[in-house]
Order: sequence, then C-alpha cells, then structure tokens
Amino acid sequence: MLQMRFFLSVLSLLLLFVLAQAQATPAAAIDTKFYYRLQSGTTDSEDHGFLTVLEGWSRPALAQRLESRGQLWKFVEDAGDVYRLANGLERNNMEHVLDFYKDNKLMLRFSSQQYWMTQTFKVKHFGGSVIGLTDRNSYLFLEATEDLDPEKRLVMKPAADVRGQMWVLEKTDIPTGVAVKEEFTLTSTAFQNGTRIPVEHTGVGANTSPPLAWKGAPAGTKSFMIICTDPDAPSPANPDPNPFVHWIILNIPATTNNLLAGVPALEQLSNPLGAVQGPNGFDKLGYSGPMPPAGSGQHRYIFTIFAMDRVHVLDPNLSSEEFLKVLDSSVLAKAELIGTYEIPALLIHASRPVWQRGLPIAGVPELTASCAVSAARNSSNLELIVGRRTAQYTQ
Repeated sequence: MLQMRFFLSVLSLLLLFVLAQAQATPAAAIDTKFYYRLQSGTTDSEDHGFLTVLEGWSRPALAQRLESRGQLWKFVEDAGDVYRLANGLERNNMEHVLDFYKDNKLMLRFSSQQYWMTQTFKVKHFGGSVIGLTDRNSYLFLEATEDLDPEKRLVMKPAADVRGQMWVLEKTDIPTGVAVKEEFTLTSTAFQNGTRIPVEHTGVGANTSPPLAWKGAPAGTKSFMIICTDPDAPSPANPDPNPFVHWIILNIPATTNNLLAGVPALEQLSNPLGAVQGPNGFDKLGYSGPMPPAGSGQHRYIFTIFAMDRVHVLDPNLSSEEFLKVLDSSVLAKAELIGTYEIPALLIHASRPVWQRGLPIAGVPELTASCAVSAARNSSNLELIVGRRTAQYTQ
C-alpha cells in the first residue's frame, strides 16, 4: 500500500519523463558519411512523423521516433544536390533505396536493380535544417498527407505551400560505412506495430495484457520498465494534456526478454520475479486495456520499454522530483510498439428492454448486446446501427 501511494504521487511526472525522452538537435547540412532521420513538418511534436520503414512493410511510412534502422537514411550523392536515399534496414543483405514509381506513390527497390530516374531526389534548402525533396526536375515534392492510412500518407505531389512538403534533417552519430548495431526492439505475437489490438487485450474483452518480447538491449542493462499510454485520450471530457496511462511495470530483471499474456494485477510479481506494478490511470493496479469512448475515433496505445542501468529501490520517502531524476538518469535505451483500437459510435433503438447474452453485433464482433443494452429478461427486437450498416435481431 505504501508503494501504491508512492506510485500515485509520481504518475504525472512519469508522463513528463516519457514525453521528454530522445530529444535530438537537428543538423543543418547534409553529410553523406552519416545516417539521418527525416521528420515531417506536418506535426509540431518532436516525437512523431519520422520517415520510416518497418519489417514486413513494402512501402515507407510515418511513425514515431523508434530505435530502428528503418528510420535511418543515408544520402548517396549523384550530382550536386541530387541524391538517392538508402534505408539502413537491409533485407537479404541488400540495400534498399526510396523510389516513387506507380501513381507517384513511394516504395523501396533493391539498389542493385536497374538505375531509375525515380530513385533520385533533389534537395531544396529552406533554411537551417529544413529541406524539401523533389524529383530531379523539381516538379514533384515528397509530401506527407493527412491520409489516415500510415502507408498511404507519403506521395509525390506538385509543389504547394504546405508543411507536409517540408522535412527536418536530424543527423545521427551513426556512420554509413559501418554495420548498424542490432536495434532495441519491442514486439508482440498478438499484433504488429501500427495494427489493431485484439479484443481480448482491451477493456471490451478479457482485459488481459498482451504478450511482449524484446531484444537488442544495450550492454549494462540491469532492469527494464514498461509503460503503456494513450496519447489520444485528451478530449473536451478529458482535458488533461498528458497521455493516459494504461500500465506501469518496473524492475523487470535484465535476464528477462519477454512477458507472457495476462500479467496478474499484483503489485509484487513472482513471474518475472522482482518486477513491480504501479497503478494506472483508472486507479487500478497493473494493466487496464484500451476502452476509448465510443465514437472518439481511433486511439493509439504506445507500449514503451526502457532499458535501465540499475534496479530501482522504491523509497516512499523519495520525493516525486527526485524519483523522476533517478529514472531519467538511468535510461540506456528505449523501444516502442504501437497498437490501435476504436469503438464505433452506436445508435441503439429497442422497443422494449433487451436480454441478449453473447449476441454479436454486425461490424463490431467483440461488442455484444449484453454490454450495449441494459439487461432484462423479456424478449424484444433490437436494432443497432453501426455507421451505415443496420442489423436487426429478434429473440
């Protein structure tokens, strides 16, 4: 109980700690000897909108800052300010380059394939570290659009005065001439990065934590911490500007590389031994899965794992500020896994109260009439409208 109160006292500052991680200073010039990250100008956040390629994706996309080779790009000079952009994530021991090829959409090609003009980009300098990437004739600009599909947001479009055609260069300290070390990654067998979280791991379903696995932790790691947050939770009904916390688990042993599904809601865990869970934003211990308000759109759920250089002693006499400083100074690396979930708006009409247990609703298979309508024992007709689809059930 003492530790529970301590966790509650540092929860808000812990959110600030998560948001403050991995801030970097962008470079002002292109150096072909080092890798770069490219951040889209469509967002003010310094932790979103990076040009990336993830394992298994055939097209480039935008994602949060990740400790991944898929966000590393090197500029291979062709002539003057014309370059090919090679990605640091090699497949089959072969380098891939960015190419706009069909309907001006982007893809990756083996760099050993035939040389194409669509694989070259001209750099337009807007001042400082802000650039534009155009085709060789400066007619089409690489633009990050507002398309909700992350794989369709990147296109080549004619020049326009839009932020989506501006990119911020962030020079890394990783040389292009050496092999990139294995990245620190977080994965789940329940869902892939950027995809929908299965219902059993949400508040609509069994509300069990998903299975997680990680690899590539840096040398010197003594423990891990995992936090799950929803950055899309703030709303008129919930104006808190900080992400909503769904899970905090601390002091996972450095010898552990995975968590099984369904971590019990206990403060002190025996598997993994020594790990400690804190209260989430629902004031409940352990994991509470996604359950966004119906009709609030798609929410992102960010699972972040931190590699720490120590096992933290949870001293209740330590102030929140002091505890936050200890956390901040002990992070060696972090990795993220993003899942999504949405509950559509439901318009419910019933001529009489309904008693329907386990009856699936069209278009929303995990929702049932029993959790959408107050239970009663007499029979009735039930009409549910999900978007433009209408389903009628009679008991």
